[in-house]
Amino acid sequence: MSISDSPAHASCEAERVTVFDRMRLSAWIFIILWPIVAAAFVYFVCLDGEGSSSTATYLASVLMLASGVCASINTYFSDRMFNYQVLVPAVIWTEWGVRVLADKKFDPLMSSVLVRLAWTLLTFGLVALMYTDPMDGTPAVVPIAIFVGIGIFLFGTAVHFWWKRRRRKQYPGDIDLSAEGMHQRLGDRVLEVTWKDLRAWRGLIHKFQGRRMGYGRLLLAIR
Repeated sequence: MSISDSPAHASCEAERVTVFDRMRLSAWIFIILWPIVAAAFVYFVCLDGEGSSSTATYLASVLMLASGVCASINTYFSDRMFNYQVLVPAVIWTEWGVRVLADKKFDPLMSSVLVRLAWTLLTFGLVALMYTDPMDGTPAVVPIAIFVGIGIFLFGTAVHFWWKRRRRKQYPGDIDLSAEGMHQRLGDRVLEVTWKDLRAWRGLIHKFQGRRMGYGRLLLAIR
C-alpha cells in the first residue's frame, strides 16, 4: 500500500490546493469528433450504407465505435491532465523530517493506456472488416496476420502502461525530506539525493544562446 493511503494523511490531503484550467476549444472539438468519425466509418464502410447482417460486420462495427469512444475519452484525459496544477502541496511532519504527499488525481498514464487501447480496437476492427470482404471468396491471410500481430503488440503496450499506472497508484511519488537528503519512490523507480551531493555540485557550466547550463552529479537508483 502507498504511504499516502494512511488515515493520518486524510486531513493533510484536504489542505492541498489544486486547479484545473479551462479545457481548450480544440479539445472539445476532438472529444465530439472522434465518435462521429467512428460512426460515419461504420455506416459507410462496415455497413456499406445498406446494413450488412454478418457476424464479422457487427463485430467490426462494435470495435470501430469502441475505438472512437476510447479516442474521445483519451482526448479528455490528456487535456485535463495537461491543465492540472498543484498550487499548494500537502505536507506532513514525520519522525525523520518532512513528507510532501503526491497527488493521486494526477494520472497522466491513463491517457497512455486509452490511446493504445483505441489503436488496438481499431486494428482488430480492421481485421474483422477483412473477413467481411474476402478476396476470391477467401480472406486475405497475410494482411490479416500482419494486422493481428500489430493488434497484439498494441494490446501488450496497453497492458504494460496499465501495469505502470497501477504501480504509480501504489507508489505515487511521495517526497521525504530529512537531515540526510531527499528520497522519492515513483512506481518502481527510486530517487535518492543527499544534501552533500547538492552542496558539492560540480559540473561544467557554460552559456548556450544566453542560457547558463550546468551538469552535476546526483545519486539515482532505479530498482
